[in-house]
Amino acid sequence: MPMMIKNRSYDTICHEHLEYYSLKSLKYLLTKAGLKITNLSFNQINGGSIEVDVVKKSSKYKECKDLINWVLESEHVNQYNEIKKHKSFYNECLNHKKLLKKLLITLKKQNKKVVGYGASTKGNVLLQFCGINSKIISNIAEVNKYKFNRYTPGSKIKIVSEKSIKLKKPDYMLVLPWHFKDYIVKRERNFLKNGGKLIFPLPEIEIV
Repeated sequence: MPMMIKNRSYDTICHEHLEYYSLKSLKYLLTKAGLKITNLSFNQINGGSIEVDVVKKSSKYKECKDLINWVLESEHVNQYNEIKKHKSFYNECLNHKKLLKKLLITLKKQNKKVVGYGASTKGNVLLQFCGINSKIISNIAEVNKYKFNRYTPGSKIKIVSEKSIKLKKPDYMLVLPWHFKDYIVKRERNFLKNGGKLIFPLPEIEIV
């Protein structure tokens, strides 16, 4: 949960991800269940996740108290377990929603061709939360052939092949799987070289 707040990755919140823990809340639950943490680490899965190794309290393996205390202190300093921090996160999400939609509508008014890139689960969360539909984005480019000629739920944007999108020479592509930024920038170097632009919506709106 702290990494989600830090990266403003509200698109992580969906039916596939049912819990969002800070270490404080996770440790509380594990303690109630008679378990202890022997090691923990962070990774970039789903915009940032915490991974813990857990054993029974009676296990010979020792709890990693120093590491736990260091992370708990970081959470305390950054107020990740405070209601006011969660309210601030919510307001940041609302502001981001306004800015992203305003940018896309402005580009549309300038007669720029704007399409989506990657019909992902997270992308659908972002599209619906921000109120981005087929009136703002004409199509979404996708590599999975089983998604071709289908539509994004709620926003009703048609999903087509990347090849057909590239033939239309879009000016901008809104990158929905934004957490693969480095890979996508490298993959789309020819698109960028030919004057195309990539819009990465999170954690900050960035045009490459």
